[in-house]
Amino acid sequence: MPTHPQTSTNIYADDTVTLATYKKHKTITLTLNNQLNLLQNFFDTWKIKINVDETIAVLFTKRKTQPTPPTLYSTQLQWSQSTKYLGLTLDKKLTWKQHLTQTRDKFRRALRAPPPLIGRNSALNMYNKLLLYTAVLRLILTYGSPVWGYAADSNIKILEVAQNSLIRNIVKADRYIRNSKIYEDIKILPFKNYIQKLAISFF
Repeated sequence: MPTHPQTSTNIYADDTVTLATYKKHKTITLTLNNQLNLLQNFFDTWKIKINVDETIAVLFTKRKTQPTPPTLYSTQLQWSQSTKYLGLTLDKKLTWKQHLTQTRDKFRRALRAPPPLIGRNSALNMYNKLLLYTAVLRLILTYGSPVWGYAADSNIKILEVAQNSLIRNIVKADRYIRNSKIYEDIKILPFKNYIQKLAISFF
């Protein structure tokens, strides 16, 4: 742990995030207030209007006690259980369960969107269904995986089951056929292996 608070501020399009890392929670609040004051001056100088009501503060910790929240434009923010940044939902304990559940639901909505090209009654052949999955739909499941790939197996399984279910549906597999055999035959990596490959490539 560093002897002094570590801070950073990142601005991407209309999303701004400021971070502070330190072992003492009170020091984090003070550091965040200093950073937010600098941001206020920057926003005022460039006449950028900030909606304080949509500003979220999250304390990433397993401790039960919480310090006083930081303040932005004389408004005290409230500690939130999670926040969304660049398409990723970060919960306060960084388990990623909330994000992975939301991703699974988004994936299911995409499958139901017309036209249903991958359903059992689709006229597409198996090869084109698999191509559609790997080229389009798998991107939904794996977005940001180098970041959340360290999540517990039980949480990653949320997405793994979603992929397995779709693949079995595409190949019309009998229930007694193992998933490993299916992936071997169609030459597609199982979910965990694929996100590991993405992480290695990314880092």
